[in-house]
Amino acid sequence: MLAGLLLAADAAPWQPSDGLILKGDVVTMDSGLTVVSGGRVVITNDRIVAVLKPGEPLPAVPDLTSAKVIDTQGYILPGLIDGHNHVEYNMLPLWTVPKLYGNRYQWAGIKQYQQDITNPKNLLTDDAFAGLRVEVVKYGEIKALLGGTTSVQGSPDLIPTRYLVRNIENPNFGTDRIFTSVLSIDDARFQKDAKDKLIQNIEAGLVDAWVVHLAEGTDSASRQEFATLKRLGLLRSKTVIIHGTALEAPDFAEMAHAGSKLVWSPLSNLLLYGRTTDIPAALSAGVLVCLGCDWSPSGSKNLLGELKIAHEYDLARWGHVLSDVQLVEMVTLNPAVALGIDDKIGRIKAGYYADLAVFHKRDPDPYKNLVEATERDVRLVIVGGVPYYGDRPLMQELKGDDWEPITVFGSDKAIDVTDPSFALGRETLGEIQGQLSKALLAAPDWLRQKFGASMGDAEFAALLKKKFPGLHAIALDGLLPDDAFFTALTHSTNAHLGFDIAHYWVLPPGSDTGNPDQLALNLVNDPATTFDLLDQKVGLYRRAALEIIRYRDGPDGSHGTADDRRFGTVTELDRVPYVSQSAINLLRKYAVGTPH
Repeated sequence: MLAGLLLAADAAPWQPSDGLILKGDVVTMDSGLTVVSGGRVVITNDRIVAVLKPGEPLPAVPDLTSAKVIDTQGYILPGLIDGHNHVEYNMLPLWTVPKLYGNRYQWAGIKQYQQDITNPKNLLTDDAFAGLRVEVVKYGEIKALLGGTTSVQGSPDLIPTRYLVRNIENPNFGTDRIFTSVLSIDDARFQKDAKDKLIQNIEAGLVDAWVVHLAEGTDSASRQEFATLKRLGLLRSKTVIIHGTALEAPDFAEMAHAGSKLVWSPLSNLLLYGRTTDIPAALSAGVLVCLGCDWSPSGSKNLLGELKIAHEYDLARWGHVLSDVQLVEMVTLNPAVALGIDDKIGRIKAGYYADLAVFHKRDPDPYKNLVEATERDVRLVIVGGVPYYGDRPLMQELKGDDWEPITVFGSDKAIDVTDPSFALGRETLGEIQGQLSKALLAAPDWLRQKFGASMGDAEFAALLKKKFPGLHAIALDGLLPDDAFFTALTHSTNAHLGFDIAHYWVLPPGSDTGNPDQLALNLVNDPATTFDLLDQKVGLYRRAALEIIRYRDGPDGSHGTADDRRFGTVTELDRVPYVSQSAINLLRKYAVGTPH
């Protein structure tokens, strides 16, 4: 179906310096919200050279004679910007929050949080143990890419500071002017050691944005943090408040007067506190609002999911006060403005960096189209002029054979996560998933090879018990939302959503559901698929059938529980012990020949 999208092909491998011309409906996100139907975005290296209307000639400079021309037949938007996330945690699945909390300090101190989140995160990321911090960060960035995100606030400080997407508070665009505060605003260490230096830098014009967790909760202690912010002289135009769940109309009025901005993470707020930020009050006061996923233990997989939570919550609780345009601004232009980088990204404009996301056109309104889009609809994601993810034919045209196949809800996609120019840059997505899965499953033999080879059994067991009390097997969080994710949301007694976002991911009529790989994945993911079916009807080797069921049902061996694992790609299936290529072919053959 996509073969006709490719209008030009060069014999030699394409390079960003050759130039790239993307044709489609260009959603510029400029001040007039201009949409150029049948427009062209001209790119060389990492910059946008021109945005052209139909019939306008190409610029004379630079030389575009070798430029690749692709008609996307889609909407071309600025790459989405996640206003707040904790990327180091995004290999962890949705957490079963024990109860409602009044503020973020309450749940962060409980034993269950330590066992389910802190310990596995530290086990994986600490160099003294599994040492997989790079893999963890890349996996979180891959989840972002699949949703069209090209920039994220909340990545750890690594060298290099960018692997796939832009890590906003680390050096970008040749500058390092965005700062964050991890500590509470009430923490004595912040008030003693960091506050004065921060104010000095702001007043010297050295800060584009200061991003701070504030008023995350529903109790008076949460709201009191806003009073502390003012007392410290930090309610300023450079201040970007994350969450602000406890803030009220007078607080938003003061924020607007100071020019402070807000990042909203509705799903995480609802799952942890049963309430989210009063966005209608914030907008009424004139506060600029951005959207962020927060993290996978209580947030969406990527911004496409968070957009739907925001939209559906608005419909259910606020009577539809948020327009589709406003929601799209919250993930494009607004975070760029809030972070002081709206002269570089957040719009599609000549001179801006080529951070772009192309979406399948399903609705004549481009803004509604994005709000309703899923990962299946993401046709191409480009960061700094480099393609990282998209429809397989487009990636083949641009990347040759430098990509991995990935199937996304029945659509053939391709992703390139390798870059041999930096450490561990040769690791593929499959290899990253494999290492993270083994570490999260707390497989003793594998962990022993990583950091305990010289220890005896008893000594190693004692080390794990001391450093990671309550350590238990956890399934690697899937790259994509699945039935278990949607079920957890709709049954959350904390959030009481009153709506179900799963319908957005239902394949539209006429979609290609006959892809053999996807049908094979549907088969093994189906709870009705038993060991007996795989053994007797599909004809798999018994050990292969057993291992598939064991993997799918998770460490507890029961399907429909929190530790279930869903196969997202054939590569994941191929990594299961005793599953050979012939076994995968048998699964394909059976799935294709079975009514569905």
